[in-house]
Amino acid sequence: MSENTESGAWALPENTAAMLHGAYSQYREKVQQAEPKDAKKEALRDLAIMAQAGREKGWTYAELAAACGMTPERLRQIVAALNKEESQPHISQELLDQFPTYTAPPRQENAQPKKTRKTKRSVLTSAEHKKLAELAPIARKTSGSTPLKSPARKATKELSRLIIKYHSRGVIWRDLAEATGLSEGGVRSRAARHGYHGGPPPTIPPYRGTTIYREAKAKKRAENAAKASSSQSRKAS
Repeated sequence: MSENTESGAWALPENTAAMLHGAYSQYREKVQQAEPKDAKKEALRDLAIMAQAGREKGWTYAELAAACGMTPERLRQIVAALNKEESQPHISQELLDQFPTYTAPPRQENAQPKKTRKTKRSVLTSAEHKKLAELAPIARKTSGSTPLKSPARKATKELSRLIIKYHSRGVIWRDLAEATGLSEGGVRSRAARHGYHGGPPPTIPPYRGTTIYREAKAKKRAENAAKASSSQSRKAS
């Protein structure tokens, strides 16, 4: 049966939560180690099957995602992708038995309504809209080989900074997408890659900035040091 925590929230049994967490950790490990695509896909499918089993027993994405250590929306996307690829994915009875049927917690008659802090919705000014529209096409030209002092490199950092700033102020993703000409998903991903809301999921690489150049310089210095050392050794002999 489901377990009632000290806070009154209902959570999965420890062994079931550990199973979900292990499946997600295994998937993250394959992504981080850049394993073959088929291996990552299979690990993701295992996680989706487990989550689908939990859903069939009445558990919400929020409760299942909490056990995995990920966001409910990301878990929902993973399950949706499975159902799109397989119209009726097979879920064994053994797996279903790992999930107790969800039982809603008893209602508290005198419970005070939870106060939620909502960010007041904001809109872009004409100048802000124009600035985003100007930066977006320049920023799209950035790649890993873009020079440090390139206008495109500076534009991509400034565009991401402004997207994060305006969304934190209350501008919705749809308005930011319209101003930049990107999709809502593209705007969200750009902000996440630059560290917004904890950074991107494991399938999206974080923004590397200029690390590619620092790595190249470090490699070059190491090669020059090795050559100098070799030359000194020959002279000494």
